[in-house]
Order: sequence, then C-alpha cells, then structure tokens
Amino acid sequence: MRVLILTALLALGSVVSTPAHATSQVLLSDYEHAENATTVVRGTVAEQKVVLHPEWHRPMTHSKIVVAEVLLGDAPMTLTLEQMGGEHQGETLYIPGDARIKPGEEVVLFLTKREGHWYLTAMEQSKYTVEPSVDGATLHRDLTSGFFLRGPEGSLKQLDVVDDRDVLLDDMRRLLKDLEGAR
Repeated sequence: MRVLILTALLALGSVVSTPAHATSQVLLSDYEHAENATTVVRGTVAEQKVVLHPEWHRPMTHSKIVVAEVLLGDAPMTLTLEQMGGEHQGETLYIPGDARIKPGEEVVLFLTKREGHWYLTAMEQSKYTVEPSVDGATLHRDLTSGFFLRGPEGSLKQLDVVDDRDVLLDDMRRLLKDLEGAR
C-alpha cells in the first residue's frame, strides 16, 4: 500500500512562515474561527465514502453530516463534508493536521462553503466532538497532529498542542449567537 503524506504547503489549512519557524496551522480562538467560517453546525456523521478527486486523482473522503442544529450561518439539514485523504483502491492519503471524522460521531463543525462544496474551515481545529456531561453537552477537540515548528536546519518537529479545555455547548451557542448578531 502506497502512503502519501502531504506537507503543510498542500494541506487545506492556513500557512504562516517566518525565516526560523513555520506552522501548518494558526491556532484560532473560537471567535476568530467562527469569523472565518461560513457556518457552524451540530450534527451526526451518518456515513462516509472515499472517491478519487476528479482533478488530482487522489483519495477524497465524503462524509454525510445530518445537521441537528445550525449554530451560525445557514446550512441544509444534510450536507456532504469533503476532505482530501482516505483509502481508495490500495492508495492511502493522510493529511497531517486534518480532523478525523468517524461515522456515528456527534460533532460541532466549523465549515466553509466554496462553489457548492463544504470543507472544514481550519482542519482539525474545526471539529469538536460532542460528549454528554453533568453540565449538559461538552465539546472537546483533538489538536494533536497538525502543529509544527521548523528547526534551524529546516526539519519539521511536531509540537504538542493540547486543547484541554472543555467548552460547554451552551457557551458555544452564546458566542456564536453574539457573532451572528454582529455580522
């Protein structure tokens, strides 16, 4: 099986560079993240299929999201999230820093719509997993694979970015409602 790993330049996220440092993503606050998103939804990942991208002929995963709630912007009740990567006919494509979306998960997704297609706004930062808690639903992110630091000799070293804060879904709703009013 052939494994392709795309670098930060090919990743579907923001790229920031200076002479000494580079990251594949810029860590965004929830407010900044929402400002850059077309919409934010809460929903369930219903199913996935991997196809070949029509132009680049690389694996692309389509995840069907059944929308339970639109938190910001507008979205249909069902949408298809497109992400480069996946396994198709023995070829595996992995994008460092992209969110891992799994069927059956309840998620909050920050999305960008371009030319009728839905994408994550900021890779793995754009996916919160919804988990039940005593305070209501809690949102949690996994930010363990997409942040890098370039060393003096040019090599990339993965940074350990831990988002150990839990966000209450109700707090996220309030933040997004405030932002919606300011748009």
